[in-house]
Amino acid sequence: MEAFSARLPIESRSAFARRVEERPKNSMTDSPILFCHFDNSRYLPYVLETARLTNPDKPIILLGDEKNRWIGPAKGIDHLLYRDFDYGHLIEQFDRLYRTVQGPLHRHMRGRVDWLKFVFKRWFYVYNFLVEHDHPSFWHFDSDTMVLVSLREHESKFDAYDCTEQCNGDCLNGFVPDASFLLRFLNFINVLFGDEAFLQQKQRFFDEQEPTFSFNEMSAFAELKKRQTVKSIRLNTTIDGSTFDDCLCQEHGMEMERIFTEKEIKKVRCSDRGEFFCFDAESRESIRLNTLNLSWVPVETFEVVSHQVKKCSEKLSTGPGKPIDQMPTISELLWKQHFYSCLLGNLRAKTRSFRKRAH
Repeated sequence: MEAFSARLPIESRSAFARRVEERPKNSMTDSPILFCHFDNSRYLPYVLETARLTNPDKPIILLGDEKNRWIGPAKGIDHLLYRDFDYGHLIEQFDRLYRTVQGPLHRHMRGRVDWLKFVFKRWFYVYNFLVEHDHPSFWHFDSDTMVLVSLREHESKFDAYDCTEQCNGDCLNGFVPDASFLLRFLNFINVLFGDEAFLQQKQRFFDEQEPTFSFNEMSAFAELKKRQTVKSIRLNTTIDGSTFDDCLCQEHGMEMERIFTEKEIKKVRCSDRGEFFCFDAESRESIRLNTLNLSWVPVETFEVVSHQVKKCSEKLSTGPGKPIDQMPTISELLWKQHFYSCLLGNLRAKTRSFRKRAH
């Protein structure tokens, strides 16, 4: 195997892509589930544990850093340092060309990490991982996405596409049946950063019209779709009665409800069998959720969802399940948890006060 197939000229087909086409379908390796994340986040263990519970036989990889390395052995997934995949001609070219393009009110640093650069480079890390480990296809989700079902059974739905999309159609995410499409995207990112007129136009737009915006990997994906033919499909398209959630706190034609923080989220009912359902606002039909994107919601939401999935995996529920309309919603479970947390916090405070008086 070549050290890095992307060393070939931009118009060339990678040796990796050719091997994918030549390999018999039944000999292809299982499509891994990939997450990229820097630093520690309270929700990350819930995400990875749930993905492992629902996909016990699939490769699940976190491309992370030293700070989240402990999660690998703790949650039964493979942790790899993304810095170990920072090599090759394509990524060297990106590092040479990259510059921050953002409005005056946008902040691209998170702690000491250039977050804006990271969201681009993570795709180069992913591609190098795929080449190094000979994976012809893959799943990729943002690290705040809970995977609720076995993904293998859903892959055939997307075989005819270059990729699936999330972020309301603005970003590459979900399933990519042929990883050579990712190589195409990376080459295009470098083309954009080498286009001075394009970058200056973007900078003027942010300076004059959108001071809180930036040019990021979603912008690059949108530009790719403008300039080239990309056969993609929204991952939250309902197929065979199920869908992949784009963002829990966005409507997308579904019924909504409020949680204890007053934030609105989709009305999602949870079964004791680890199933999750949302409801079409017009038809009122139930739709099973294969994933939940939990951006911008309290971390307790991850805990509630994880607990429901564990009920199924640990076979805590027996007998016939409840009708869907009698299942608790995520909001109801959050209110319940919030109530008990407040009671516990109040009890602890009173206990501390009593001990102080006793002394």
